[in-house]
Parts: sequence; structure tokens; C-alpha cells
Amino acid sequence: MTEEIEQLRKLAKQLSDAKDAEEIARELRIGIEQQIAELVPTDEEGQRTISLGSRLKLTVKRGLIYKADTDEIARTLNQLGLKDGNKYPVPVKTTTKVTLDTAGYRQYREELPEVWKAISQHVTAKPAKVAVTLKGE
Repeated sequence: MTEEIEQLRKLAKQLSDAKDAEEIARELRIGIEQQIAELVPTDEEGQRTISLGSRLKLTVKRGLIYKADTDEIARTLNQLGLKDGNKYPVPVKTTTKVTLDTAGYRQYREELPEVWKAISQHVTAKPAKVAVTLKGE
């Protein structure tokens, strides 16, 4: 048993060291991605790919994370006389839980800004983590 315990101790130490190294590498990677994102502008919800030569491409992608009071959006649209069946469907999806249909919400922003303004008071949006991808061409 002692040999087995000693081997397990060594493996546990190696595992701990690997996890520590992985965390350091993760923090380093995130820092580098943030520096890259600062150098590559995009829309708040968009992406840009840059060719770096040597058959490398760098893509920076930004997005937003939405939270919404969907009951209030439905009430607001109802008060404005807009219901399902209109050209603009209610930007709310019903699943086992009710969530914001972000594509529909963006459509209101683009095509019916006055309605979007009324329902946007029930939505919060915060930037999602910027994704940085490096690929060979």
C-alpha cells in the first residue's frame, strides 16, 4: 500500500501543478485577448477578421448579453396596439421559460425605433466576452 500511496501523492502533486499552470496560462490568454480586442474595433455586436500573413487570420467578435422583463414588454406592446400577427412579431420567445428574442428586439430597434424605445426600458444589455480566434488560412 505504501508504494501505491506514494505514487498517488506524486500524481496528485503533478495534477495540482498542472492545474496551477493551466490557470496561469488562462489568465495570460485572457490578457492577450483583451489587448488584441483593444486594437481591433468592431460594432458592439459584430466581428472583424484580419489577415496576418503567413496564412494566419485573426477574428475578433463582440456581442451583448440581454436580460429583459418579458411580461412588461408584452404589456407595453399590447398598450401600443401591437400583437402577434403583425408584421413585427413580439420579440419574446416562449419555451419552458420566457426569454427575450434578441433578433426580434434588434428588428424593433432598426425598423420601429419609437416602439423599441418604449420596450427597451425593460431590457438591460451588457457586453459579452470578446471572442478572439486565430486560424491558419
